[in-house]
Amino acid sequence: MASRPIRQKWFRLLDDIGIGEVCRLYVEEQMSVPKLCQHLFEPSKHGKVGVSIFYDWIKKREHRSAWDLAVQMKRELREEAIKKAIVQKSDIEWRMFGVHASVLATMRSDDS
Repeated sequence: MASRPIRQKWFRLLDDIGIGEVCRLYVEEQMSVPKLCQHLFEPSKHGKVGVSIFYDWIKKREHRSAWDLAVQMKRELREEAIKKAIVQKSDIEWRMFGVHASVLATMRSDDS
C-alpha cells in the first residue's frame, strides 16, 4: 500500500481535479484506468503507477455512482462505435479476410 503522504497527495490531486474531469478523461480520452492513473500520478520509485488509490478515492469520496455511470457510458459509446464501424466496413470480403491480414502483416514487417 502506498505511504500515507503519497495517498494524501493523490487524494488532494483527485479532489482538485474533481470526479467530473476524471470521468471525462476516462470516457472522452478513451483511457483505461491504469492509463488514467499514469496520466494523473507520478510513478513510484519502481516506475509503476497503481490503481488502488484511485479506487480508494472513489469509495472514500462516495463517487461510486458517478464512476459507474462513466463506465457504462464508455461501454455504450464503444459498442456504438463498433456498430458504426461494422456498417461502414460492410464492403469487406470476409472470406478473404485471412489473406488480407497476412498481406498487411507482411507489408508492415517489410516497413520495419
